[in-house]
Amino acid sequence: MPSNKLSVAHCIRRLIPVFSLVCTATFVGFSYSAASATPTADVTTGLVAYWNFDNASAIGQSTTGGTPLTANNGAQYTANGKFGGGLLLNGASQMLTSATGTIDNLPIGNSAYTQSVWFKPAVVNGGGLMGWGKYFNTKRVNALRMSGSSAGGFYNYWWDVDLYCNTSSCPLTTNNWFHVATTYDGTTRSLYLNGVLKVSDTNRGPNNVSAESFAIGRTCCSEYFTGVLDDVAIYNVALSASSIAALVTTSPTTTTTTTTTTTTTTTTTTTTTTTTTTTVPRTTVAPSTTAAPVLEIVVNAPVATVATTTTVAVPIGQSAIPTVGSTAVTNVVNSTSTTVVLQGAKPGVSPTTTTTTTTTQAPQKKPDAAKPTPPSIGVAAPGEAAVTVGKKSEPVSVERVNNQLTVTAGKLSATVGGLNKDGGNTALDAEGNVRLKPGDVVRIKLAGFNPGSTVEAWLFSTPQLMGSAKVGPDGIVVGNFVIPKNVSQGSHRIAIVAQTVDGKPATLAVGIKVGEWNKGPSITVWLIVLPIVLAMGGALLLPAVIRRRRHEA
Repeated sequence: MPSNKLSVAHCIRRLIPVFSLVCTATFVGFSYSAASATPTADVTTGLVAYWNFDNASAIGQSTTGGTPLTANNGAQYTANGKFGGGLLLNGASQMLTSATGTIDNLPIGNSAYTQSVWFKPAVVNGGGLMGWGKYFNTKRVNALRMSGSSAGGFYNYWWDVDLYCNTSSCPLTTNNWFHVATTYDGTTRSLYLNGVLKVSDTNRGPNNVSAESFAIGRTCCSEYFTGVLDDVAIYNVALSASSIAALVTTSPTTTTTTTTTTTTTTTTTTTTTTTTTTTVPRTTVAPSTTAAPVLEIVVNAPVATVATTTTVAVPIGQSAIPTVGSTAVTNVVNSTSTTVVLQGAKPGVSPTTTTTTTTTQAPQKKPDAAKPTPPSIGVAAPGEAAVTVGKKSEPVSVERVNNQLTVTAGKLSATVGGLNKDGGNTALDAEGNVRLKPGDVVRIKLAGFNPGSTVEAWLFSTPQLMGSAKVGPDGIVVGNFVIPKNVSQGSHRIAIVAQTVDGKPATLAVGIKVGEWNKGPSITVWLIVLPIVLAMGGALLLPAVIRRRRHEA
């Protein structure tokens, strides 16, 4: 027993140095980890342009200087941005562009970039947030737009090699704020939603984006955004994941503080200027005090008759109420009158009274929307097409390129194909048909149609309107449409109702298949099944052969 105790004590003494060494190493390891802190997020390096939309009088001016943008077709300031002011767009024709079609220092070619946008969609559709380049040319464009599904999703356009974030990874809802950012470092593209990496890809080949067609609030082909945009930023570097996450709470805006010291002598004056630049958090940014007054008509006011009169005394020479414009209003149920009496007039001079009336419009019952009338279209079997201009059928050619059907009739053309979850083209089936399932997305590109006109996409045989879009100024329109969930399997036709350049009505029908593609058993299956079938056949025939031979014997 004493020898055992001595042995244990001896072992403990031998282990003490080892334990001390482990503790020291652990401490050093922790000390090293503590010293290796995560790098500070950088949201200013490489900043090319940044629009915070806080200045109502110069909404298209970037805070970094550079090329000013022009508000088109009524694009306007709103005080209800994500941080202070914002850019309000109607989704029909409003956007910001430059007179030159580009901006200073725009990343082009295969150079690195980052796009960052805060947005609040009033409608979740295929609206474009921003972009530039030469559309309809492979890898000549860099744009950011929603996918076109009401469930959400995004595309980073390169044209035909898009980076796609599907609706399950990038879900969207109306009237809520979201932050989206895309980066490219020369090899890898990445897309972030609310500061979180959602999808990325590599080895898509170099981009050749050109410096043209720059716009905020639109990409191409009448892909206009509906809602409010804020804090739009462009970089000529690919920001890190930590910097993208920081943009959710931090503005790339910099505040400059200038300190001036003046020394005066009998002969000279020396001025020294010191400039300090700091990053500004966006949690405390207030709307611009220079914002113009806004007159809002409340459409959903309670139905009740209210009349209020208030008398306010205002000294002579002081403006009583600012003028904000006039709006014709009917069916008034709420009325507020303010009477302004100018005080302090000279003896014998009667006071002047001004009455201003503000009205609130009663809820208006919307008339029942008329159901669209299905068009008359030509017969088109799967893989075939029929085009009618006016009432005359036109000769048609159909080609299969890049898993799409391209239909050409004179100066009119249409390309029809399915989109998979990665944003690529869905493969044609074994018969060369566009085959889709209910809920799948079909992309339709049209060219040669009347600029500014509206095109409709229908699905036959039971006519269903899938959606509509406006033709761009170049006569081209691209639309992503969802195959209705209630469509039965079998042969169908996608019909396009449009207008030619000379104003003639035109219909274009393309035959497709709806339903699962039964590709048939594979060679592997046959290699397994065939021996079994032969064995079963042999087992069935063998007794008969034996009986016949016995009988012969």
